Amino acid sequence: MNAYPDLRIVINYKPDQSNNVLNSNIALATKRPILVADYETDPEVAMALMREYRGVAFQSIEHERVRVPAVSGLANDTTSEQERSYLVKAFNSKYISKMVIVQTPTQQDTWRTANVNTKFADKGSVSQFQEKYQLRVNGQNIFARANQTGKMNTLGKMVDSFGDLNLTAGMNYCDVAGGATAIYSAGIVSMVGQADYLPAMIDDVVSEMKLTYTRTAVGPTAAGAATDNANLRQALDLNIYAMSRKQIVPTADGVVVRYV
Repeated sequence: MNAYPDLRIVINYKPDQSNNVLNSNIALATKRPILVADYETDPEVAMALMREYRGVAFQSIEHERVRVPAVSGLANDTTSEQERSYLVKAFNSKYISKMVIVQTPTQQDTWRTANVNTKFADKGSVSQFQEKYQLRVNGQNIFARANQTGKMNTLGKMVDSFGDLNLTAGMNYCDVAGGATAIYSAGIVSMVGQADYLPAMIDDVVSEMKLTYTRTAVGPTAAGAATDNANLRQALDLNIYAMSRKQIVPTADGVVVRYV
């Protein structure tokens, strides 16, 4: 508190946590957080520590979100390629080491039935059919080809960027009604296609970032319900999380926060 006399800690949380449990009708309660801090009781030791204090540097998670609109009006057994490009401005003038895109569902009917949630609900990353993406940073494409494509190529880049992952079989597969999902045991059918993250290594200070995202929307099956494959044509929030570095330095004029 010597260094940060006006320290204010803010904890943000989503008030409605019903999507985290199987039954969304369950009664939930919010617990008050407890902050525990240690301090040096010897004033001479404390002053010596303060004279050597140069602030703190840490990994920071920066966030941006863009919306992919829903594709409507598809007839039975039809597909339609959808491509959108976005200027992502949240990371400008910041060093970004790596990032990951989460394809967050927005249509409640795709992850909830009669107030019962699927295993991931709206916290997963919904795999899309024939998805492709490209990041153009400072005028150069991050991926050598026109786009990053292929589930196994994407999963390989995820491992390269964030380390070995223990994934349940099918988590990054596209879940299409009428497909071969019967090869999976009944206990994990609802997990198929629910953890499909799109990674990238940046390793640069960003001046400009352009995201191009492509997917193929899928219509309902001819003999199925109108909601078949709705998860493959619903609107998506592309939540982009990027790792940066920050430093906090106390000065005589206040606290300086800067990207390093």
